[in-house]
Amino acid sequence: MARLFRAFAKEHTKHIQNLDRFVSEWPARTRALRGYLSFLAANYVLHAMLERIPKKEEWKAYRMALRVYKVTGADAVDAVYSIRADLRHRAVRKVDPPKSILFVKVPKKMRTPKREIVLLEKYNPWTYDTIPFVPSKADAVVIVRRVATREAVRVAKEKVRVLKKIRVEMARVGKRMRKASKVHVSKRASNIPDVVFEALKLEFGLGGAAKPHWRPAIRDLIGPGLRRIKRTKPDLSKALLAESFTGWKKWPPRTRRSLRHADAKLFIPFQKKLNIRPNS
Repeated sequence: MARLFRAFAKEHTKHIQNLDRFVSEWPARTRALRGYLSFLAANYVLHAMLERIPKKEEWKAYRMALRVYKVTGADAVDAVYSIRADLRHRAVRKVDPPKSILFVKVPKKMRTPKREIVLLEKYNPWTYDTIPFVPSKADAVVIVRRVATREAVRVAKEKVRVLKKIRVEMARVGKRMRKASKVHVSKRASNIPDVVFEALKLEFGLGGAAKPHWRPAIRDLIGPGLRRIKRTKPDLSKALLAESFTGWKKWPPRTRRSLRHADAKLFIPFQKKLNIRPNS
């Protein structure tokens, strides 16, 4: 009987110790669970989006740019994950001039931009036939937007209408206008597709057939998606119910890509265009 009592007391003490540890771990467990759920949700939405984006060359760069990023920064208390389409380091290798317009922007970090770059930015947008010159990567950022041919023609006509004025202003800053046939894209130029426009164009069918992918993917997550995640990830409930479960310590998984909290806030205008509420 004494031996049985000692075994019972030992097991009871172990249970109390496990319970105490479980209670002390509760804040860390819940943070890990929230972070892991955010990671799973972001990846679920990403894959749901990729299934809806047409597998055509036209959208290849956009598809390849969509990735899951971890949000970091002082304001990001928990591990939060987001989807971002980042094309800043992807040059446009295949440009179709008749269906492209260009936006020249002075780099944000440049304190004293060249006057001719400021002029190019002033008269945005341009076409390859009307832009006086394509600046180098060191001087400006060039955003290439694919549009319908009629839109490119409209922009070109507008530039021809004010061409004389532009030529005079360029002369004042010491920059001569080049002939259209001599305008070439510099290999050093940072040509960046307009990702927001590309996403909205595909989402709402601006100038073509709509292929919604953001809204259906997010709605799918809110409905069957969360139930599917719960069903395929049984360990999620163990983090809150099983005292001996230690798998939560590996949550959320590490990722190479990170996004500052301040940069993540830049997604809000795009979110408003999609009319997606944070708590919907």
